[in-house]
Amino acid sequence: VDRRQRQMCIRDSYQSIYVALLIVAWYVFSIFAGIYNKDYLNIHPLPLWFTCAQALVGSVFGFVALKSLGLYQVPSKSVEWKLLGVSSIVHCIGTILTNISTLQAQVSFTHTVKSADPLFTVILSFYYLGQKFSKTTIASIVVIVLGIALACTTEFSFTWGGFLTAMASNAVFSTRTIFSKKLLVETKMDNQNVFLYISFGTLLFLLPFLLLEIFLYPDEHYRAFIEDPQFWLLFKAGMSHYLYNVTSYLLLKHLTSVTHSVTQGFKRLFIIYCSILYFRNPVSWLNALASAIAVG
Repeated sequence: VDRRQRQMCIRDSYQSIYVALLIVAWYVFSIFAGIYNKDYLNIHPLPLWFTCAQALVGSVFGFVALKSLGLYQVPSKSVEWKLLGVSSIVHCIGTILTNISTLQAQVSFTHTVKSADPLFTVILSFYYLGQKFSKTTIASIVVIVLGIALACTTEFSFTWGGFLTAMASNAVFSTRTIFSKKLLVETKMDNQNVFLYISFGTLLFLLPFLLLEIFLYPDEHYRAFIEDPQFWLLFKAGMSHYLYNVTSYLLLKHLTSVTHSVTQGFKRLFIIYCSILYFRNPVSWLNALASAIAVG
């Protein structure tokens, strides 16, 4: 019995270390993604094309990596295809909204507003999964909302477009988290394959809209494709986007939906301060305090 208990303790310790390393990797990839995304959108303000490029990089790299490692899976049940389809559309909409917000506002402000993610996750988990939450959890959500409200009133670069798209992406991504958790629990698909198919679905869903946008705005796309393509920056943005989403899905296997959202809130704190340092955005002490309250 003692030997078995020691083995269980060792296994739990290894799993805790594994989860901690995943969180660190998630934070690092997210910081790079936030910076690269803003850099590219400042050069080419085309969020629809940028979202397609992110999905393309993730689809190609993910397929090659999983196929090479012998980990590639094909969904075998109709319920898997259904959940993957819903998750793909939701992920697509949420990513576009986030990219629009990143284009219209500072990275630090976008991620301050997106720290309201646990609020939507709690509401959706209550209605869809029947989960109940303690008064402490509800009180922490209230603090987050107050922090966001204060951050909005003290933000130098506040725009309604940036605020509304970031807030809408919270609701969308919280829905994706719920469906993805349901997919991982009810099917035999692993995390990496789930996000690979979500990348495939996002690309297929967006292609008709991208072709329409190219037809309507040919000059802007000619500049993005031919005159100043910024392929290296686009590749870095796509890879960091793919890697932070994959690590997020790997963590979702070990964390509840709400714990995942709370951990994501701390991640946003690092993104906010790194982006402020990188882009040298003007920030008042009150705005910095509000961001810390909202995220922490």
